[in-house]
Amino acid sequence: MNYIKMLIIYTILLFIPIYAIAQDKLSADEYVHIGYEYGQAGKHKEAILNYTKAIKLDNKKAEIYNLRGIERYQTGDKKGAMSDFSKALTLKPNHSSYCMRGWIRSENKDYKGAISDYSKAIELNSGNPEIYYHRGVLKLQLNDYNGALKDFTNSITIYPTAVNYSARANVRTALKDYNGAIGDYTSSLRYKKDYLTYYNRGFANVSIHNYQDGIKDFTKALKLNPDYADGYYYRGLAYGLNKQFKNARKDLEKAKEIYQINNDNINSKKAADFLEKINKK
Repeated sequence: MNYIKMLIIYTILLFIPIYAIAQDKLSADEYVHIGYEYGQAGKHKEAILNYTKAIKLDNKKAEIYNLRGIERYQTGDKKGAMSDFSKALTLKPNHSSYCMRGWIRSENKDYKGAISDYSKAIELNSGNPEIYYHRGVLKLQLNDYNGALKDFTNSITIYPTAVNYSARANVRTALKDYNGAIGDYTSSLRYKKDYLTYYNRGFANVSIHNYQDGIKDFTKALKLNPDYADGYYYRGLAYGLNKQFKNARKDLEKAKEIYQINNDNINSKKAADFLEKINKK
């Protein structure tokens, strides 16, 4: 996760000078250095042990709690990690710790608490596109589509990517702004050719009766993922709406076949029902 790397870099840059282990008793700084080396080697329990020793010697440095919080998260100890990030924030607020605590809160489905943490992170670092993106995702969990739209727009303004363009497009689709969604999916595809983005743009095109454009998009999606049952189903739907019944039957049969292979009985029946309607044409 990017926040882990970001927080480690933040901490090491702000923290300790070159270490000189030449004493009988190790200092807090030296325990931190050892803990960091263990963490880099993937030995998280050993890293936690050394950070804990450092904290016993110096419990006023937020950076040590941040580092231990990262290692605790890596071991699955979310409660311990939350405690460490919260302690770090009382000592020295920083955007990375708010992001890490927000991430954990989102995993615990505390979406309001997570949004609050990301908002505080933005107050400290308003130029990070990932923070806006993740807050936007959380706002979607609370059905705050307009809030999510603003956050994805801010993320795009700072640093446009396929991910944040697709995220904003998905919101615009949910708000039935299909033309806006098509524009965003198109922008996303300039950064990365992805079958789901073609599929989603196809859905938006069909929603405004651009059946031929939708068919082209579903075809591109299926070239990238030939086993994507939904792609066949919705291309079949578009063919049917465009009165190209022969092609519609072929796609719906293929969709039904893949759904059955995947034991997806609900969608298999949906494809069969629509196929029955097409066969009556």
